[in-house]
Amino acid sequence: LRQLLCLLLACHTLRPAPVYGDEQKQPSVTLAMILRNEEDNLVANLPKWRALGMVDAVVCGIDDRTTDRTAFTIVAELPDTPHWIFYYRFSGFGAARSRVLREAWLKFPHVSHLLIADPDWEPGDVPKIKKSDLDFFHDAFTFTIFDRNSHTTRRSQWLVRHRPNISFAYRLHEQLTLPLSPGTARVKDLDWQVHEVEVKGRKSWHSTLNHGHTQSYKRYLFDLELLRQDEEEFADDPHVLYYLASTSFAALEALTGRGQHEITPEMTALIDDGIDAYKRRLAPHHLANPMTHKEQTWASAR
Repeated sequence: LRQLLCLLLACHTLRPAPVYGDEQKQPSVTLAMILRNEEDNLVANLPKWRALGMVDAVVCGIDDRTTDRTAFTIVAELPDTPHWIFYYRFSGFGAARSRVLREAWLKFPHVSHLLIADPDWEPGDVPKIKKSDLDFFHDAFTFTIFDRNSHTTRRSQWLVRHRPNISFAYRLHEQLTLPLSPGTARVKDLDWQVHEVEVKGRKSWHSTLNHGHTQSYKRYLFDLELLRQDEEEFADDPHVLYYLASTSFAALEALTGRGQHEITPEMTALIDDGIDAYKRRLAPHHLANPMTHKEQTWASAR
């Protein structure tokens, strides 16, 4: 029933694609998101993207456990924007985002650029985010994300030229994979900024799964399960090993933070698993690989 409803909503607003991208040499952007109970964040942030004139199409994958009006909110906030909405069953963040990218290419192949965003991203100052900054020479464009604490930032390349076969690897801490050989992508640095801002009082993604807050012990057990699945699929992968180790110790810290200080078999297992993963992450062949993430290497050694 939900799939049929989304199809009806999409058919109502999905129009023949105008001539975009290379054919006009005018950049256009598809906003691509995965969502679960994000009605409040969408109400807060979609109008700001619309005000920037940034969004020419929207593709959203909605977790089938969603219970709020996420789908209706997209239509209400972007009534004149062509869009495609579908439901999916969660099996990992990489698979979910990859599905959205496939749908984006199928529905809007003429849109020239793709912005992979989270619903809690609030765009920064209007003068800094301009569609005219995009071009047809570069493959990816980096921008700054301010974390929820507003003090730390990270750079992201989740703004790319739209093309087929773009995907994400890993179930957790997913990484964007472009259909280019490593090191050959042409990247342009932008001064764009977005801020992670959760609507006050809104339940987080983890709290809707009864994980408690985002630093809870149950949350880390959920994350470890995804990481162990990644370890089975990506054997001896330095990315997976780093996060398997760091998440094991984060789970341990959350467990002791609940007031449990007696050493239990569960705690011992987390310690052993974390140390083992860090040791494997620092194996000589990973240290000798110039493509290995240097900051993760430093953190593992520390």
